[in-house]
Amino acid sequence: MPEKDTPTYPWLLERRYFPLIIVLVFVIFSAITFYICYRHHAINTAQTLKEDRSAANLLSLVLDEHLTKLVSVMESYIQRPLLLQAVREKNAEKAMVHLVNLKKSNPDVDILIITDRQGTLWAAYPERPESLGKNFAYRDWYKGVSQEWKSNISDAVLRVVKEKDLALQISVPIFNEKGEVTGILVNVQRMVGLNYLFKQVSLDPGAFITVTDRKGQIVYSTQHEVEKEIRPYPFYPEMKKVMAAKNKTFAVDDPDLSGRTRYISFAPVTNTGWTVFVERDKHGILLSGYAYYFQVAAIALLLFLIIVLFLAYSRKQFTAQYIQEQLNAEKKIRAGEESARETRDYLDKLIGYANAPIIVWDPQFIITRFNHAFEDLTGLKADEVLGREIDLLFPEERREECLGHILRTTGGECWEVIEIPILHRDGTVRTVLWNSATVYSPDGKTAIAAIAQGQDITDRKRTEEAQARLLAMLDATPGFVGYADAKDTHILYINTAGRKMVGVREQEDVTELKIADVHPEWTNKLLRDEVIPTAIRDGLWSGECAFLNRDGHEIPVMMALLAHKLPSGEVERFSTVSIDITDRKRAEEEIKKLNTELEQRVLDRTVQLSASNKELEAFSYSVSHDLRAPLRSIDGFSQALMEEYQEKLEETGKSYLERVRKATRKMGFLIDDLLKLSRVTRSEFHYETVDLSKIVRDILQTTQQNNPDRVVDVVIQEGVIVRGDPYLMQIALTNLMDNAWKFTGRETQPRIEFGATVKDGETIYFVRDNGVGFDMTYVDKLFSAFQRLHTTEEFAGTGIGLATVRRVINRHGGHVWAEGEVGKGATLYFTLPL
Repeated sequence: MPEKDTPTYPWLLERRYFPLIIVLVFVIFSAITFYICYRHHAINTAQTLKEDRSAANLLSLVLDEHLTKLVSVMESYIQRPLLLQAVREKNAEKAMVHLVNLKKSNPDVDILIITDRQGTLWAAYPERPESLGKNFAYRDWYKGVSQEWKSNISDAVLRVVKEKDLALQISVPIFNEKGEVTGILVNVQRMVGLNYLFKQVSLDPGAFITVTDRKGQIVYSTQHEVEKEIRPYPFYPEMKKVMAAKNKTFAVDDPDLSGRTRYISFAPVTNTGWTVFVERDKHGILLSGYAYYFQVAAIALLLFLIIVLFLAYSRKQFTAQYIQEQLNAEKKIRAGEESARETRDYLDKLIGYANAPIIVWDPQFIITRFNHAFEDLTGLKADEVLGREIDLLFPEERREECLGHILRTTGGECWEVIEIPILHRDGTVRTVLWNSATVYSPDGKTAIAAIAQGQDITDRKRTEEAQARLLAMLDATPGFVGYADAKDTHILYINTAGRKMVGVREQEDVTELKIADVHPEWTNKLLRDEVIPTAIRDGLWSGECAFLNRDGHEIPVMMALLAHKLPSGEVERFSTVSIDITDRKRAEEEIKKLNTELEQRVLDRTVQLSASNKELEAFSYSVSHDLRAPLRSIDGFSQALMEEYQEKLEETGKSYLERVRKATRKMGFLIDDLLKLSRVTRSEFHYETVDLSKIVRDILQTTQQNNPDRVVDVVIQEGVIVRGDPYLMQIALTNLMDNAWKFTGRETQPRIEFGATVKDGETIYFVRDNGVGFDMTYVDKLFSAFQRLHTTEEFAGTGIGLATVRRVINRHGGHVWAEGEVGKGATLYFTLPL
């Protein structure tokens, strides 16, 4: 549509829009201000925490250097010969002189004591008469230095004398010239002495320092009073978790801050295992940026007021401009009204008697004439469209395109006939051949109207489109598609795939061919005798026949022939759709051949399996009878010797015979278990619904009745139902329950649990006990025959039970595995396919 005489910024002139614009500007400035403040807070937080981490690292280095220096001074001092002599002689007066000199030459040294090798104190500076002769071997500092007789720094302790405040002990062993320990020099360093040390490092006023020892006890704190008591650091466990993740800062909700967040940065002290923490309240970081936030808010408010004033001034200017433009437009309208009146009478006469659809619109694209033929085309009455814009005649999605064509007529160009869509009242779209021209005033200078004439070609377009779609669809069909004249059997159409099938080139005219030209002789006979008569009678025939390619080979096809009849009943055309079934025919022949070979293979394999089963049954019989007979003889003769020659046999001989009988009985058990394992493998398989919960409950009830003296806590999950062989699952669960019952025999509160869980969409069944467990190093041996992780003296058995379980689960297509720990029980898992 052409632009009308409208102001440049109509939204600014509307009184109702102006407050909304002010609100929108305010929201935008508020969002920008919030974002700037938020980014500043995030950057300030990151920078502050970075400085806290640097401070923690620096403090840890200062503390480490301080403690290392004290250890070095003490280790150097104990090398003095006079001090070594005083220690060897336990001369307290001479030793006191050295302690005084050590204190004077090193002000960092606090309280010094000397004990003998056993930890008995015999010298101290300042003097501690009440402690002389006391043995401190029970103290942690003595245990630390005497473990390997190396210098040791203890954790925080409360002193047992005098002030009883918090201190640490630095202990250094004293060796004689033979390398033997003759005493221990101990520096009792009070924690209050760390104040001057940490003042060397400047910190932000909002930061607090806390130092903990290896046990997480607070050694020093600028926030809490800890000089008279040992307090655990409440966030030490969180620090351990964060350290494992290689982070140096973490956040916690601190009850001392009413649940507010506290940021904690830390650094370990290298040689002592202590940790330095720098703590900061998150709220304090926010408060530190308030001045910046106020500045940003003030600047944003100032800019907002400037923009509001600018918009108010602009609105006033545009309003004045708009009023002037309206006055000018009214003058032009009055000048054009006279010319339009003269043209109106002429147009009324022109379209009054026309039978073709005619429409007239003015330079503003407002419809002024709309004849009866256009009413029929659109379903709209003239009074419904007169005075409205012309774009209401076009579909909404194509209005811009159609108006673009109409705009060309306003310049005086009469363009060629084109197709334009016209929207009908019922929502359908009609296609119209449209031809339009511009009507000028009598002087030929001013365009006063435009007129257009149309012709409805909707039905013709639909027919053409349907035919095009049908041909495109037929050409895209992979099979043979064609139709022929029923009278002379000339072919009228063959699609692309059909041309390839019979060897007709794309450029060749198929109308020169007849039906007989594309079929072999036997198919033509079939067409004459059966296919065409059936199609004429029933309208359709389908079945197998063949096409003849021009190179001479036949193509077997599945064909459907349709007879198209006129209303009189006379057949006008035949059409066919045929699919090449060469691959299917070939596959059928191969399948027949494979089936024949497979049947023979199955027969051969059945014979082989039958022979193998007979051999296995014979072997089982041999094991069951032939091997038992010698065992019975050995056991019987051994018993006879024990009974008839008991007086002649020595105790050693009796013991040997008892071992022989015991070994024969064990061999019998092994043979029984081997036969059971063999029967599990050879038994016939029957799939049924099996209630595992009921089987486990029955097994444990029977076991409890057989062992009334044992009380076992049994937990069985109800409703564990699977598909499997009931007999085999009974065997597997019996072995699993017997194992759990056996290996919990030494527990005071034995517990056995059976249930199922789902992991990654797969159901996993388990048997868990709190028995002796096993070492996971040997887990691979659990399910092998005769592999045992315990001796028969500890737990009876042959080592065949879990091997039987694995064979049962494998026959079901499942998987079995175990997990356990020595002294903490074991869990055996298995899966069964649904």
